[in-house]
Amino acid sequence: MWSTASAEDSAPDVRILTKSTLVNREAEIILLTQEYKAMGHIIKVFLKGLLLLVACALVMLFLLFLVYLIPAGSMEEHIVASTDLLLEEGAYPVLHEHRPRNLDNYTDGLMLNIASFDGDKPLLDRVLYNYRYTATIDGEKVSSPYDFIYHALRYTELKYKVSSYMRYWHGYLLFLKPLLFFFSYPAIRTINTVVQSILAVLLVFLLWKKGPKQLILPFFLVWLILDPMVTGSCLQFSGNYYVFSVGCILLLWKYEALQQKRLFPYFFILLGAATSTCDLLSYPLVTLGIPMVVFMAKKGSAGIREDLLQIIGCSAAWCFGYAGLWACKWIISSVLTDANSIQNAINTVLYRAGGTEKGHVISFYEILSRVLQYTFKDPLAYVVLAVAGCLFVYCLCSRRFQVHDVIIFSFLALFPFVWYFTIRNHTYVHFWFAWRSITVSFFSILSMVFRPLKKRERQNVE
Repeated sequence: MWSTASAEDSAPDVRILTKSTLVNREAEIILLTQEYKAMGHIIKVFLKGLLLLVACALVMLFLLFLVYLIPAGSMEEHIVASTDLLLEEGAYPVLHEHRPRNLDNYTDGLMLNIASFDGDKPLLDRVLYNYRYTATIDGEKVSSPYDFIYHALRYTELKYKVSSYMRYWHGYLLFLKPLLFFFSYPAIRTINTVVQSILAVLLVFLLWKKGPKQLILPFFLVWLILDPMVTGSCLQFSGNYYVFSVGCILLLWKYEALQQKRLFPYFFILLGAATSTCDLLSYPLVTLGIPMVVFMAKKGSAGIREDLLQIIGCSAAWCFGYAGLWACKWIISSVLTDANSIQNAINTVLYRAGGTEKGHVISFYEILSRVLQYTFKDPLAYVVLAVAGCLFVYCLCSRRFQVHDVIIFSFLALFPFVWYFTIRNHTYVHFWFAWRSITVSFFSILSMVFRPLKKRERQNVE
């Protein structure tokens, strides 16, 4: 009796367990399939990205070969005419007394020095070594930009030697060498300022036409904080400005095509690669952060998890493009020349990312203190904080914030602090221009507090 009842009672249980097991297995198979698809997509992006970087490296080499064919002697008149302004201003002049922002004539002089090098070296070596003249007086090295000035003016009492600066691509030469054929440095500054202003107007126009319009005022405020007169007057600060401006313009103009063809990872790879070609490690993070804020504001919410993963994925793509194309220069230089460019570059990267300077162990607090103190020397930074604070309180009291927006844009606002923590030595030493990366935080927070106004507009229309 007991055995029969037990058998009858257990039969349905077996069927239930079997069905439950099948359901679980189907769920596991679906999950594994999704993981394999995701992994396959990552591998596909990596391989295509690698081919893209190789193509970028070859194009850069070809273009650099072309501009190095321009004879330096043909620039001599404009090179000499460029020295007066640099002699008058010095290495790190302040453009505005009320907004103490330094120009970097030291690096601009170095760039002019490389662009005007007229030594008797093979073309391949000039392209890869990026030679410049360094001068000494009584055994003491002359600092840039004066080594460039003295050589340009042919000061014979100095001793000159040829040095190289091969760990960077020096992509600015694609524009600087042809411009020096026609213009002097002061005229190039004027052209630079005008072109940057045109790009800013075009970006605002696209934000107005294609949206989101709520980013117009945040972008305008960040543009003012970057100081267009400083970025226009300094070649060192111009490269990253062009990359993020053109990147945002292309993102808004071709957004639908990029979305339909799932090209955003490649777009950010190219942004990173473009940054690598023109940047001398000034404030490269803006070429990731500012376009990323525009991207997130444009696309709308797909869920917190999905959007965070997309931010991380596109950021990884940017890093791949930035570091990958940089590494291409080291590899090509090491293969085609006698220099150990790879080891030299790695040593420099490790030093700049390290936490010491002349034996002093640098704390993260010291880094932030230097960066923030210099940032808030500009009264406009307080205006931005006041605007953001007032709107934050208003949106909080009126319950207009969405949790998604707060999390996503706060996450993007942390990017500069992660960068400062990673590149500690460089940020500590060069805080006076590394501060510019913090504009990503300003732009992110301003975008977050202006974003709820979109809902207000819709309600008014209804």
